[in-house]
Amino acid sequence: MGFQLTQTRVIPRTFSRSYSHVGMKPIDFAGFRWSGNISKTLMLPRPLSYCESHKQNPAMVAEMDRLLDHYNYADVARILNENGFKTGDGLPLTSTAVGNVRKAYGLKSRFDRLRERGMLTMSEIARRCGVSTKTISEWRQRGRICARAINDRNQFLFENPGPNLPREHPRKGPRSNHSSTASFIQ
Repeated sequence: MGFQLTQTRVIPRTFSRSYSHVGMKPIDFAGFRWSGNISKTLMLPRPLSYCESHKQNPAMVAEMDRLLDHYNYADVARILNENGFKTGDGLPLTSTAVGNVRKAYGLKSRFDRLRERGMLTMSEIARRCGVSTKTISEWRQRGRICARAINDRNQFLFENPGPNLPREHPRKGPRSNHSSTASFIQ
């Protein structure tokens, strides 16, 4: 006679939640009944919710808040990664992750922090100097005006130049097509 295999299944009979003391995490009770009228009740700690399991390190959030005063999101991510910080998922930080954490924890954006210091947008400083935004961009690249990067997408805010506005150099006049070599008279 051969052995006959039977499949046994664990069927939850009851599932309830109980709070043991005020302020403590709830404990889950699970009642199971196996074949042969054997039952067992297990007390299980409640698993962490998604938000609880992906919570950011408070030290990282504080450091991020401090770094956002001086660096854009990509630089903040690089510095935090160098210091060994990770996201709540355990992944390295990226500029997108820095932006998401900043929003989730209500930290001020880099743009807002620089605007509070009185920095101007490109169109504001162009109007103030009486030049085009292209000229402002060229001045920034040449170092004629001071700018701070908002993000890693080549967007900047500019320091208020005050009364000493940079001016475009005056044109030297029309160029002639004549050669500068002297002609000899015979």
